[in-house]
Amino acid sequence: AVVSTQSTGGDRCQATNPDTNQFADAEVLATGEGYVQVRFMDPDIIANVALSNVRKIKKRRWGEAIVAPSPHEVKRQLTAAEKEKKKKKKQSRKQHQTEMEQAKEKEKSNWLKFMNSNKTITKTAAKKSIFASPDNFEGKIGIGTCGIAGKGMTSYNAPDKWKK
Repeated sequence: AVVSTQSTGGDRCQATNPDTNQFADAEVLATGEGYVQVRFMDPDIIANVALSNVRKIKKRRWGEAIVAPSPHEVKRQLTAAEKEKKKKKKQSRKQHQTEMEQAKEKEKSNWLKFMNSNKTITKTAAKKSIFASPDNFEGKIGIGTCGIAGKGMTSYNAPDKWKK
């Protein structure tokens, strides 16, 4: 299917690229006697091509034109899509981080409320342990209560012999 000389400017076609000698997508700019002036889509080149080296864009069975976007357009679309994807991902990360911070703050406030409301925990935490070692160097570690419990050591009574 050769493009006719009656093609108007702006029609899409495929023409042989003078650089690669392969058919490439192009746009008809003007027609003349035996030649067509076209603008190639991929490398933005304007060239005069013989009518025998120009054809209509092949159609699919259902009538859609097979027109692939140029590699530059594809790259631009991909980068725009990638940028949008990265933006969404960054936004979701930020949202997740704020949710985690809010959850931590809530746990912290609950713990502080619990600690302030329960006075027995704060009183016992301030008391000295009955297992604490004595402050002076004469005391023995692990023996007695160092006078903290308010009682002396338990006295040991030897058991009586069992009688028959």
